[in-house]
Amino acid sequence: MRDQCYEFMVTLVTELQDRLPSQMKILQEMSVLSPRWCLSKPGVPKCLPELTEVLHFPQDLMVKVEFQWEKLKSMDWKEKKHTGKFWAEVKAYEDAVGERPFTTLADFAMLLLVLPWSNADVERAFSIMKIVKDPRRNRMSNTVLNAIQTIRAGLRRLGKCCHDYEYPKAVSQEMGTNAKYGDAQNTAARSPTVLF
Repeated sequence: MRDQCYEFMVTLVTELQDRLPSQMKILQEMSVLSPRWCLSKPGVPKCLPELTEVLHFPQDLMVKVEFQWEKLKSMDWKEKKHTGKFWAEVKAYEDAVGERPFTTLADFAMLLLVLPWSNADVERAFSIMKIVKDPRRNRMSNTVLNAIQTIRAGLRRLGKCCHDYEYPKAVSQEMGTNAKYGDAQNTAARSPTVLF
């Protein structure tokens, strides 16, 4: 019994190590993008060049990122808690001339923050797609599949289900009218189908 437990634990630890991202160190260093960290620590973090290498960021843009990082601390920012809102505020900031001096840095930070560091979301999306488009519905068009996937993702993001979601009155009034469905068909015909 003890040998079996030991073998199980060794196998479990090995599997966990294999499933961790290979860039675990870089993933841990992403904390430098939190408002608290980047506004309180002096200088440009040492891991910034490593992060730019992962993204294959050009060297001339890296110089801009470092310069804007230093300038970032001299400003008084309203949003200092939520990372996503902070970088949106940094990107939208305009100086007295009407220019946006932190665009490169904000784009760099947002690009890093939206990277999927694991394939779990993609696998989840394909699992949902397999549930929606099963063998009995194999003739479903990509447009309908895309719409169902988008609605499911939106409801999940809102923390709602189809049972407790309340349609806006404007949407309810347009249901069943030719104008609404005509626009959707024309849009689908003009634009290429994208799953996500």
